[in-house]
Amino acid sequence: MRAILLLFKNIQQNKFVAARPKTEHAVRSIKSAPWPGALPRRMRSRRRVPRRCAMGGCGVLDEPCETPEPDPPSPPDEERAETVRSFVARVWNHCWTADENKQFVARMQAGDRRYVPPAIAAALEELRTAETVRHRHDGAGRRVRSSGPDDYRGCVNRVYEVAQELRLDIKDLAVAGNIVTARIEMSGLDCRADGRTDLKGAFGAPKPTQQRFRVHLTTMYRVAGGKVLEDWLLRRSDAEYEPRHGKSAT
Repeated sequence: MRAILLLFKNIQQNKFVAARPKTEHAVRSIKSAPWPGALPRRMRSRRRVPRRCAMGGCGVLDEPCETPEPDPPSPPDEERAETVRSFVARVWNHCWTADENKQFVARMQAGDRRYVPPAIAAALEELRTAETVRHRHDGAGRRVRSSGPDDYRGCVNRVYEVAQELRLDIKDLAVAGNIVTARIEMSGLDCRADGRTDLKGAFGAPKPTQQRFRVHLTTMYRVAGGKVLEDWLLRRSDAEYEPRHGKSAT
């Protein structure tokens, strides 16, 4: 007890301040020295931080820079990932029939911009709520949001108007808590559902190109109770169109 009281008294009297410059010097050395060779030997053996390839920078390597370990998802994580897979498959990868397309065109010409096939309507009812929020950026790059009972129906309707045979292939999923991030490759045909060529096509083009396209997306979803409560479109690459006369039209 006497030793503890003496130690506490020395700390109060700042008798250990003299050690601080060494610590600060060590920190400056780590920040400014070439990595990792200039680290003091006593610190190299205890270093637990990743090497220079940490975080996104490791994308320049073809293999992990540390010894990899298995990283299987937990059952709750896999359940949330499966909700996103099901949402993408049932809402966006639905194969529209000729009758559904005919119904779509008739409804659109009558001013109904909320029509979707019954299978998609059932999926939206099961996998989202009336309060689900979609986060996007407008044409000027400003963040915008939308929600409501018919919000997603309107979105699917507008997409189908200008893009046919749409397919979203999930290339990778990452789950952190109730957040699921997906890397997706989207492909389809830049062709209007009503067959017109004098109106806008996909991606805001003045008219449809009648070509197949491919786009890379990064999306994020907040999932709870087997439903998508929020989603974000984080990134959309420029569209890559099918080759035309031996060249790629973008």
